[in-house]
Amino acid sequence: MINAGVFLGLSNGLVCLAYCAPVLVPYMLGEGKGVFRNISLTAQFLGGRLLGYLIFGIIAWGINKRVLGTLGYRELIIGGAYIALSVSLIFYGLLNVKKSCAARILLKKQ
Repeated sequence: MINAGVFLGLSNGLVCLAYCAPVLVPYMLGEGKGVFRNISLTAQFLGGRLLGYLIFGIIAWGINKRVLGTLGYRELIIGGAYIALSVSLIFYGLLNVKKSCAARILLKKQ
């Protein structure tokens, strides 16, 4: 049976394409290369992205094994990290109220 992570990765492929296309398409068109060169550039980009994800995953796994695996208060540490990050997001949201939304600016021009 195939792991659920494989299906998650496959389903996120369209989201990845939607995020990467605005960067990759102008880059490839600006290069003026042929189709095969563009395929090579895309493969290099996606390969580098995969390598980055793998390295990040290995580092996170190593931290989990070394630091959190040896401590007896793993749940307490993770819960505290969630609370600290939540509080920082709340403060970030409250302190950036002065910045206006782009939609409001566009609606005023019409």
